[in-house]
Parts: sequence; C-alpha cells; structure tokens
Amino acid sequence: MKHLFWLDDVHREWAYNDVAHDSGEIKRLHRFLIDHKEQMCVLYHGTSADIPVMSEGLKPTSERTRKSLQSQKGFVYLSIYPRHARDFASMAYPGKEVKVYAVTVPIRELMADKDQLRNQRHFAQREIPKDNLTFSLAFGHGARLKRRVWPYEIEEFIP
Repeated sequence: MKHLFWLDDVHREWAYNDVAHDSGEIKRLHRFLIDHKEQMCVLYHGTSADIPVMSEGLKPTSERTRKSLQSQKGFVYLSIYPRHARDFASMAYPGKEVKVYAVTVPIRELMADKDQLRNQRHFAQREIPKDNLTFSLAFGHGARLKRRVWPYEIEEFIP
C-alpha cells in the first residue's frame, strides 16, 4: 500500500520546501501516477467524531452537508497529510471532537481538488498551469473522489 505522503523523499518535503516544486519533480510525480494508476494508495479524511464513518462510510458532500463555500457537492475530499485532514475537520466542526480516517483507494479514482488549486493560485500566488491530479497533490496536497467511500476502505487513523 502506498501512502502518497511517502512517495519519495522529495514529495514528503513539498509541503515545506518550495525548491522541490521544479518541473522535473512535477514530471516525476506525474509519471509515477500514470505508471501506478491501478495501485492502491492511502489518503486521509477528517470529520466530526459524531459521524458514524466506520458503519456508513464517507458520503459525498451535498448541499446540506457542505461545510465550505468552496466545496463542490458530489465529492469526498482527501488529503495526503493526516494533519491537514484534522485541520480541515476542525475548521468545519469548530469546538467539536474530530477524527481522521485513512482511506484506501486506487490512484486511478483520484481527481484534482480544484478548490485547493484555486486557493494556491489566489492566496499563495502560485502559477499552476492545469487542474490535474499531479498539481493537486503537489501544490494542494489533496485530491477528491466522485463517489462514496465504503467502510471496508476506511480505517481510523491513530497517530
């Protein structure tokens, strides 16, 4: 099982070292994702501890459950970092206990998190040429799925 956080030493450093965002490293990540698209990987989702994730799974965002104006309905949002998943959950459910879950899915099902790419362009002033999975993982540190995540694909993450 590949944890996308641990693809390689360079990718692990991307959240902290902008030097690694050169075109060669981006191309290397893109090639990895293409060559391993059938491989399973682990990403993370944080939510309120009150939600019965282990029995019901993770349902795509709906108009009723949307916690951010940026989130699009119909997707489950995932992060490559457990800490980011916890931070997003804490913002969505202020004052509530949150849990982080490890989600195991095939790389081929991951889609770009366009919300985070938009944030990177706007707030971080990054020049990101495309909304694709490679840039989403490298700069936005996340991805999204256009489906429900079933309980058998989920484990509670305990740091």
